[in-house]
Amino acid sequence: GPLSADRAATYATHVAAALAAAHDKGIVHRDIKPENIFVTSDDRIKVLDFGVAKLMEPRAARRDATLPGALIGTVGYMSPEQVRGQPVDHRTDVFSFGAVAYEMLSGRRAFERETPADTLVAILEQEPAPLEPSSDPRAERLAQLVKRCLQKSPDARFDSCRDVVRLVSEGAASAPPRAISRPQRVAAGVLAILLVAVLGLWLTGWVPRRTAPGSIGSIAVLPFANLTSGADDDSLADGMTGALITNLAQISALRVVSSTSVMRYKKTQKRSPDIGAELKVDALVEGSIERAGDRVRISARLIRASTDELLWADAYDRSIRDVLVLHDEVAQAVAREIRIALTPEERAGLARARTVDPDAYLLYVKGRFLWDRRTEESINRAIGYFTQAVGRDPSYAAALSGLADCYLSLGFSFDVGSLAPGEAIPKAKDAATKALALDDSLAEAHNSLAYAKLTYDWDWNGAEAAFKRSLRLNPGYAQAHHWYAHLLSSSRRFDEALAESRRALELDPLSPIMNVHLGWHYLFARDYERALDQLAKSIELDPNYGLAYWYRGLAYEQQSRFADAAREMQRAAALLPGNAVVAADLGHLHAVAGDRRAAELALQELERASARKYVSPFGMALIHTGLGDRDRAFASLQRALRERSDLLVYLVVDPRLDALREDSRFVDLVRRVGVPR
Repeated sequence: GPLSADRAATYATHVAAALAAAHDKGIVHRDIKPENIFVTSDDRIKVLDFGVAKLMEPRAARRDATLPGALIGTVGYMSPEQVRGQPVDHRTDVFSFGAVAYEMLSGRRAFERETPADTLVAILEQEPAPLEPSSDPRAERLAQLVKRCLQKSPDARFDSCRDVVRLVSEGAASAPPRAISRPQRVAAGVLAILLVAVLGLWLTGWVPRRTAPGSIGSIAVLPFANLTSGADDDSLADGMTGALITNLAQISALRVVSSTSVMRYKKTQKRSPDIGAELKVDALVEGSIERAGDRVRISARLIRASTDELLWADAYDRSIRDVLVLHDEVAQAVAREIRIALTPEERAGLARARTVDPDAYLLYVKGRFLWDRRTEESINRAIGYFTQAVGRDPSYAAALSGLADCYLSLGFSFDVGSLAPGEAIPKAKDAATKALALDDSLAEAHNSLAYAKLTYDWDWNGAEAAFKRSLRLNPGYAQAHHWYAHLLSSSRRFDEALAESRRALELDPLSPIMNVHLGWHYLFARDYERALDQLAKSIELDPNYGLAYWYRGLAYEQQSRFADAAREMQRAAALLPGNAVVAADLGHLHAVAGDRRAAELALQELERASARKYVSPFGMALIHTGLGDRDRAFASLQRALRERSDLLVYLVVDPRLDALREDSRFVDLVRRVGVPR
């Protein structure tokens, strides 16, 4: 019976790749049929039995390449030129490949008739029965490719199996060109007739109307499909997606959508034009990954989003130890196809991958997945995976960078914030520093170190230099733009901060974090209406994202809309249970709204909570400020200074501290934190 569209496309890709390898060496198989294509016990494809293969001759010598009248091949899969006993080249294998692919899709032979003689006549004069329409676009595209492979004239087929490999990956092809007869070739010498013919072919659709690939300036890598069962294999597919995004994001001339946004399309049934419109990109990269023992096979294709037109496809088969090299190969291939000019630094960045322990790599991928979920439980599990990865491969810089990000999350008030800064951030800095000692080109580690320098060391110049270094290495790294915007906003460089935040959002348009923090930057710039507009968009994107309600409450508070603020912040507290910073901000709101008792109860609850977990004294300082108790507010701020609270970097922009600004103690505090004035 017929194979599934996924299986047919995967097998066809590897059969075509095998033939392309033979053709590259000048060998024509001449007997491609199902019996000579083996699927091994580990589900790998082997093309066997080159017993009737021949070496190709130069085109000028092909006339005498095969003796006329010699039938070589298997009835039912022979090309028309084989049936006639004419000279053959690699395009005869393209025809036979098409016959096998037809059988994969339909479960029946393309030209089978009652007798061998009738079958040979069918190959010469008849077309195979049309393939059944399919709702699966991969099957439809593969059917188009088969039609072109089975053209009677060799000139009308693909010129080589290398072209087939590019187009067959997961089944895609452009429409076959019309075969040109001998009289037409003679008539083509007349310029007027040639122009009319070309125009007619273009208008009727036989000549593909392709837009120049060089016009592509934005791209999204959709989640790669996992064709092997198992949790590790799912992680491998997600890791391929993330790594390809990271590598392509190094190209400054290309906008690459970040992982958070594209992962929403995992196993989606949406059409390419719809996805392209939602992400505002010119092209999509799709693909699949399959693991068999210590081998991984990647099929990848580049599609113009607006038209669903295939621009490029290829297949790769490597040892899993070379998976990092494979990431770079695919990224370089995509860059070549879209004709993006690479700087020498970008070219070097896409060519410095190393081999990696397979188990360490899978542990790293699992760790990154858990870190991105940003809960205390998921972060602690991620630390376990990253630690194991480093244990298996102490030189694996990316795993150390992952550890750094985990400890940053645990130490940041607006993230998990479950550890005191003095406990978490030195561990983050140590891991990032070790990562950079191993690989100074790692943009993620420079970004992690930059944020630690900003929020813990209060080294503003060092932090800015590290952020800029990260962005030079990876201009498309949304997290670096996001965190750099924090430095700019806290320094009152609001125009620059908003520009960086918007850039982060362009790179990760469906990320709740990027959407919310653009509103947060408007809040610190005291543009409360724009903040509320942006936060409303964030809630539309994710109605259960607690930070959006939290920050909306802060904006309403600054407009003295205290009831609205209380409603939003209570919703945030429900969505972010146990978050001490939300509880403190709600306490401050009660204080400024005149509910002294509720504010004092919030203080008491925070004091009790501090016996169980870390509670930043900065939040308590806000409540005291709202209550008008300056001395206790400054006492809490001094304690926050000793503990190196990350929230102190926002001293000069947080509107809730306006009541303290003229106090000499506040001026001294700003000086000690080193906030640029």
